[in-house]
This record gives sequence, structure tokens and C-alpha cells, in this order.
Amino acid sequence: MGQRLGCVDYEDLAARIKAEEQRAFADFARLFAPSFRRHLLGCSMPPFEASDLAATFVTDILLRVSQYNRMEGGGFQAWVYQSMRNMATDWGRKQQRTLPTVASDRDSSEWADPGSGGATESSLDPEEIAAVREAWEQLTDTDREILEIRDLRYKPKWSEIAGELGIGEGAARVRHTRAMQRLAEILQADPRIQREISIEVR
Repeated sequence: MGQRLGCVDYEDLAARIKAEEQRAFADFARLFAPSFRRHLLGCSMPPFEASDLAATFVTDILLRVSQYNRMEGGGFQAWVYQSMRNMATDWGRKQQRTLPTVASDRDSSEWADPGSGGATESSLDPEEIAAVREAWEQLTDTDREILEIRDLRYKPKWSEIAGELGIGEGAARVRHTRAMQRLAEILQADPRIQREISIEVR
């Protein structure tokens, strides 16, 4: 018999997810998303960001359930919460890093000048420039859109950005944060980038 808490058999849920049962995915989200959100709110995260990140964690953990092995101890529920805490810790660490925002393949005059505190295109070597431009192209259209509005056209007011995109201010902030994260992750994985770079576009 699987581990039971209340009316939920968590080991059975894990098996159903591994079998790619669609209802199991929905059951997992219903069971864990609210507690993920409460955990993030307890870390002083704004409600809109906590909701978005909780949904992201649900999706990411679902994709990792195939790695779950009951022999690791603690049962499926404990494994899920430990995975969530690890993700939250990693996310928090990334927020402490300087996340780069970069221009698309445009005129170099759109890049920051040296006095702005950001890096100019000329301060990067040719390999780094290529890496940055290729990273930009790997982003989704949605990611490029929010970065272009916020960082290329430099619209500092979230109300303006939200109005242009037809979404709420909170959603615009979350979309921008996640786009920056994805861009940073691509660059951090590129062997041509040997240092942490911050490219601010004004």
C-alpha cells in the first residue's frame, strides 16, 4: 500500500504521473500548487510572483517525477517538497546575480555608453558578442518582446509596459523577470562567456 495522507495515496499518484495519466497531472497541481504558493509567500515574495513561480515549480517537478525513487526514503510527498525547496533556493540565488539584458541585432548606438554602468558592445570580445546575439535568438518571441519594450525602448513604468502588452502590471514584472532568467541561463551555459556580464540598454 502506498503512503497515505488524508485521502491521497502519494505513491499511487507518482505511479500515475510516470504512466502519463492526464488526470494525475491535474491532481498533482491541485494538491501542491497552493502549498508551494504559501511557502513562497512565507519567503516575502509578492503574491503575483508567488503564484507564477508556484505554477512553474509544479510544471518543472512534474517533468522530473521519472527521477523519483521511493528507495531514496521519505516518500513521494517529501521528495516533492524537497524538490520545491531546492528550486526555490536556486531561484533565489539567481536573483542575487546580475542578470544581463541585451539588444537584438540592431545598431550599436542602442547599446549603453560606458558611463551608464552597463557594458558596451565594444567592451565584449567577438566571441562574447556572438554568444549574446545567439542567446537573444534562442529566446521565445514573448521573451524578446518584453525585453525589447523594457530594455531596448527603456520604458521604466510597468503601467506603460502592461498597457502595451494588455496584461496586468504584476504579470508584466513576472514576464520580464523570467525572460531575464532564461537569457542569463543561456549565457551562463555558453563556454564563450567566461565572466559575468551586464548589458544595460538605454
